Amino acid sequence: MKNLLSRSAKVIELYPSLGYEGFRYRCDQFFDEVGWCNQQTKLLGHQGQFEVQTTISYFIHKSADRVVFSGSLKHSAETWGAELGLASYVSNGSAILGAILSGYTPEIVSGSSRCYLHWLSIYTHEGLSFGAIAQEGQQ
Repeated sequence: MKNLLSRSAKVIELYPSLGYEGFRYRCDQFFDEVGWCNQQTKLLGHQGQFEVQTTISYFIHKSADRVVFSGSLKHSAETWGAELGLASYVSNGSAILGAILSGYTPEIVSGSSRCYLHWLSIYTHEGLSFGAIAQEGQQ
């Protein structure tokens, strides 16, 4: 997929509390800045991006609900991906990032790294055309 890494980085700019394990919260083990930076680096790394691509492909090929829980999405994308030779492990953060790039908006669960993801038909942040991403994946 064209520009997946740059689009992923833009999402992290919009959601700076998003990392490989999900959203950062005060009591998690990645509260220090060094640990958190590593979480974001891992999300943008090769494996993280492979997991994000698996999640995006899942959305392109599967009918998803208008509201999805990130923990459930993670497991569904893993099962689906393993059957097709894609990522058989998808981190919570990779699932969230893939959902955001597929047109979902996160509602962070307080005191948790997880979130609910809500489908929006129009998303207007500058430089992020989510409809175009879905169309690219269908080609």
